[in-house]
Amino acid sequence: MSYRNPKQVVDTQSGQYVREMQQSLSNTTNKTIQGLSNIYLENQKQIKEIANEAAEATTKIENAVFQTKSKNSTIQFDSLNGQLNKFSNLKKQDPTKLTNKQRNFMRSMENIGTTMKNGLANTTASAISFKEQTDKGLGKDGGNDEFRNPKQYKVMSIMNGSIPGSKEANYEEDELGNVIYSVVVKDANGVPVGKVINGNIEQTMFVSKVPDLIQKKAKAIELVNAKLSLDSKFADAYKRGDTFGPNGEGQKVNADDFEKGVAAQADNIQREMSDNDLASYWNNIIRPKTRLLTQEDINANPNKYENKKVGDEIKNDKLWDYDVELTTEQRKTFGEAFTKDILGELGAVRAANKIMQTKTVKEGNGKTIVRDFSKSVKEGVKNITPSKGVTFVLESTISDNPSIYYTNPITKKISPDPKAKYVYTPAGGDVGGVPIEVNYWKKIPKDPNDPTKGYKVGEYEVNYEGIMSTLGSNLRKL
Repeated sequence: MSYRNPKQVVDTQSGQYVREMQQSLSNTTNKTIQGLSNIYLENQKQIKEIANEAAEATTKIENAVFQTKSKNSTIQFDSLNGQLNKFSNLKKQDPTKLTNKQRNFMRSMENIGTTMKNGLANTTASAISFKEQTDKGLGKDGGNDEFRNPKQYKVMSIMNGSIPGSKEANYEEDELGNVIYSVVVKDANGVPVGKVINGNIEQTMFVSKVPDLIQKKAKAIELVNAKLSLDSKFADAYKRGDTFGPNGEGQKVNADDFEKGVAAQADNIQREMSDNDLASYWNNIIRPKTRLLTQEDINANPNKYENKKVGDEIKNDKLWDYDVELTTEQRKTFGEAFTKDILGELGAVRAANKIMQTKTVKEGNGKTIVRDFSKSVKEGVKNITPSKGVTFVLESTISDNPSIYYTNPITKKISPDPKAKYVYTPAGGDVGGVPIEVNYWKKIPKDPNDPTKGYKVGEYEVNYEGIMSTLGSNLRKL
């Protein structure tokens, strides 16, 4: 068998194809890798932007909270950290995938600074109101109601720093995801005593107060004076009143006319008041301090009234309920008591005791018109001339219109003017020209038998003996 060397075919193209294919694959891979890198870099860029946006938004909230905090450093604001972390995480998520609850949460967090600012403003308003009420006195006109909402009173006392305690900001989510800002108030022992939510003025905590009727009562007296024409000697109220003076030269205001006028004005004021306001004013201001014991009282508490009998005078501890509709009888009782309250005002007493000279009585032959001394003093007449023939002139704080009373321009409260006095200034040759004066009012001692115990604050009585001694008892009308 012959051997032949076979012919060999040399492939000079395949390697090139393989190399080209490999190069192509390599290029494709490189391009793919480069493309992915670009995508990742873009993702990184976007993620950083989102993270920065989240951080900026969170910082913005923190700054708003800090600004609010700086305005009230007594409130602890540390409890917001959890909500801030949650907000930051949600801010980094795809907004299209957030639930409604999560969206509500984020919106309320974005507005938390404004919410806290408004809440703080409302809290400040309630704090100012509480202080004003406190200054007017517990159970007084415009003061805090002493029979209602003690918890409310304690909370605001801590908020104002009147009693020891602490205040902590609180952030809770409702069922819709909204963040509710409030202040948790704790006593000195760290025990929560209440929560203040002042989101809007309608929700703001204001301590229950007694209606302030001082100005309305003063206005009522003015209206009665005008309606009865008490500045005119021809008024019917004088014609029907009792005569005054030994010669009948004066006419007093008819008591029934005046009381009916006051009762009408009292009714007008009462009609403008809510049931709660009526109950508050009754309980704190015009409720009689005593009442008569009934058989019902004894049956209900026999031990308390063991030594008492029906008809005995006891402390009136019966209060009217709040948040209920008053009965017709209660409204009638209120009207009667309120009328008496107005009639007891200094302005009403002065108006009701006003005397109008309706007759001219001539003096002659040494005849004098003698006036009752006590009434002259009570009325605080401007000029008084004793029998010794000198004239004492009333001086007071109000120089252009001297009066024994003083009206505080701020509180409008009428009170005795401690500076009121009768003064006689003699001529230079008479007693050396040294003025003779006597105070109209004198302080009331805490204990009449022991002057060392001091005097009652803000309480005065007519300096009757002093005026008698200085002016003399035989007074004449100038």
